[in-house]
Amino acid sequence: KQWYQRRVRGESALSLYCTEKLVAAMSYEQEADDSWYIPALEKIYGTILLLCFLSGTVGNCLSLLYFTARGRGSSAQIYRFITSNDIATSLLMLPMSLSYFSSRSPVFFSNSALCDVWGVLWIIISRYSIFLVAVLSISRTLSLFLPFMRVRSWKVVTVMSCYLVLLVLQGSVPFWRGRRYLYYPEYVQCFSLLGELFEYNSAGFIVFYVIFIQLEYIAPLLPILVSCGMSIRVILAVHVHSHEKSLATRRREATCTIILFTLLYAVFNIPAVCYEIIGAVDIYSGCRYNFFSWA
Repeated sequence: KQWYQRRVRGESALSLYCTEKLVAAMSYEQEADDSWYIPALEKIYGTILLLCFLSGTVGNCLSLLYFTARGRGSSAQIYRFITSNDIATSLLMLPMSLSYFSSRSPVFFSNSALCDVWGVLWIIISRYSIFLVAVLSISRTLSLFLPFMRVRSWKVVTVMSCYLVLLVLQGSVPFWRGRRYLYYPEYVQCFSLLGELFEYNSAGFIVFYVIFIQLEYIAPLLPILVSCGMSIRVILAVHVHSHEKSLATRRREATCTIILFTLLYAVFNIPAVCYEIIGAVDIYSGCRYNFFSWA
């Protein structure tokens, strides 16, 4: 009985704590707090994002033109999807840069419709980029182990397009629940709180969080790492005859480039994976209405 009473008191305190966190997060129109607002760093962040916008947009547009001219092969299709996604990522850096230069005022995000569009696109590209790298890794591994197997480009395009449609539906969930994307100056982003879409700890809350947030970040890293390991093993084990050396060397160099690219991508996504793991601990033991509430 005493244990039950302590649990009830604990859940009541947790509910109050979560409510306070939610109310604090919803006050997105308030002035930036001096505790985390440092003017000098704001200019640095804004400059970095502006450079990412300029270099990323130009570089990826050139890459898209190059891969468009390479025909309709499966590899060319994958690279076209990757560069298109990177172009969208670079474009989304500009509104964030403007807000940093304007003391985190909404600027571009002050328009609710543009904020909604930005929020949906950010959900799509952040998850789609990891998925595309996983597709690229699997495709390269298949070409190494089954060099005579021809993968139809339309099959690859179908898989990537279906997942893109799924992400679009996922990003539109707030609208189905009668919510909008709101601008939060703490993060210089527009997003919708999961606690506003579903009742905390409800079936919808848990399913949406586990499937559409955690798995989309963590699951693609598994085939990426497995494919890289298998590719490295094949490269180290293959003995090349002299008359095949030229072609094999080019393929080897291309494969090594892909391996390096995917490994770096996996390493740089480790913080996101750790964040989701910590978020999972937080969500099952408390609430996660405010980012890094565990700190």
